[in-house]
Amino acid sequence: MIAQIEAIPHVAAVTPVYTLDWNAVTINSGKYAYQGQIYGVNMKSLADFGYTVQEGVLPGADFKENMILFGWSALYNFYNTKKTSNNMIFAQPDATGTIPDPYVDPMEDELELVINEMQGNLDEGTGTTTASKKQKPVKLECIGVMGDDWSRNPPPGYAVFMDVSFAKKLQEQYNKLNKIDSSNTNTSYDNVSVKADSVDHVAEVEEAIQALGFADTYSMEEYSQASGRTNAYHPNDFRRIGRYIAFGSGALVSPIR
Repeated sequence: MIAQIEAIPHVAAVTPVYTLDWNAVTINSGKYAYQGQIYGVNMKSLADFGYTVQEGVLPGADFKENMILFGWSALYNFYNTKKTSNNMIFAQPDATGTIPDPYVDPMEDELELVINEMQGNLDEGTGTTTASKKQKPVKLECIGVMGDDWSRNPPPGYAVFMDVSFAKKLQEQYNKLNKIDSSNTNTSYDNVSVKADSVDHVAEVEEAIQALGFADTYSMEEYSQASGRTNAYHPNDFRRIGRYIAFGSGALVSPIR
């Protein structure tokens, strides 16, 4: 599907969005663990869709599968596994207005990912997950930290971004390890975002996508026409945001400022 869309004339960039199950993996750094949101995306296209980093770099030509990006707020989802209470740091300023550092600095500290194994029944609230001893931990390399930017889809602040193929492979390993029937789980993309090379070609690209069988598309051009908000942004900004199309469950195209 992605290859078909990439082959459409005037398509400049494409990224699928895949959500890894919350229980599937854990990212560890010493005694600290992260089990928050993880998205699989086309890492090499992030710059095309307006993503930026406040530290480090976006993926480049030398990108490797184990490279990830952390959202700034997601860093505060690390918890101390040696404590059962008072085991997290919150991004709240103290009396002097200083926000405490998170437990983990992903640009400096070692990170490894483990596949989780279920005990009990998670759906009934009686289950737990622990790191599987049947799978070798994967060393991760965080190359950048993204700020809290709610104008992106998906928003990066409270999540980890990794390569979409890597995320799907991890999900498959989790399903196999826990004997989960993949036919009953989400193996498709949540949505797909497409960037046209010009605002003038948005309608043409959107029609080509619909011709492939994806009727539920949405573009900023349509949004502006429906809402009458063509003047809601600076004209130069609008020409940029007008090049974006999304489709799929929950798809939303957000403005680039």
